[in-house]
Amino acid sequence: MAKEPEKQRKTVKCEGRFGSERDYLTFLLPTILEGKTIIGEPELRSMWNLGGDEIIYQGDFKDPYYDSRIDGLRKKPVIDTESGHLSLVPLIESPPYHLEPECVRAYASSMGNSEVVSKRLMELGRHPRKFFREVLKKEPSNISIPLKDGKSNINLSGFTITGDISIGTIISGGVGVGGGIRSDCPYLLGVYQNAGKGEMGLAAVIGFWAQDNEMIVAQLQSCRNANFPDNVCFGVAALRVAEEAAKGIGFKRIVVYSSKDHPLFYMHPESRGQLEEELTMFFDMSAKKLGYEGTRHQTHVKYLM
Repeated sequence: MAKEPEKQRKTVKCEGRFGSERDYLTFLLPTILEGKTIIGEPELRSMWNLGGDEIIYQGDFKDPYYDSRIDGLRKKPVIDTESGHLSLVPLIESPPYHLEPECVRAYASSMGNSEVVSKRLMELGRHPRKFFREVLKKEPSNISIPLKDGKSNINLSGFTITGDISIGTIISGGVGVGGGIRSDCPYLLGVYQNAGKGEMGLAAVIGFWAQDNEMIVAQLQSCRNANFPDNVCFGVAALRVAEEAAKGIGFKRIVVYSSKDHPLFYMHPESRGQLEEELTMFFDMSAKKLGYEGTRHQTHVKYLM
């Protein structure tokens, strides 16, 4: 995709999770990189050695990255002397900076994922536009989605699925009103509706964490630029895309937050009244329709292997 125009970036109001830690890294990066934009393990180690303790304690107490006790699904990042620098990988926004693929693989491995899973997640950052089709060898037209009536299915023919990495990364909205959606997770998928003449409109962003060979879906977000096919529940369609990606990557199971315990409400408790109904439909009701175990007060789980 073409580089996102600045006027589109300004329409993205949400800053994403862990803003304090990311802001502190933005402060450190120019000193470490000296004009470069590519970040490898040596640069990550330098940042960790220079400001590791400060980074850990920079977090907003409502949503701290290095203390995941309020987040029932996400593992605490590794902060030991050998691998602590890898915990910075999810916090590096792209653009303006880009991670060397090996950093992504090493981070994924440090979170308990197999070598197969870690290498495929590495490709998510290396080949964003080609990831679903050429790396996973999957076609949107083969993704079957149940219609609202439950009596028939439809596929995603006419859609394109892309990928990217890092919290804070913006998935461009494409045609129409511009804008886009900012990632809240280390790994993300963008679902675009092909609008003709090479143009695409963003229909959904799916953000997830990866740990112990499981995909944890934390972000199912719609965009006004495009829509899934008629008579399809948004959450059902987005979760089906996540499932197909999870199978291709090699995850053993897929886990979905419940609306009651979603970390969004720890960071923004004032938004519960406004957003809980939407999250209930996107997460709880969609997971139930697709046969996940769990309830609104529990984690939703489906075993894939």
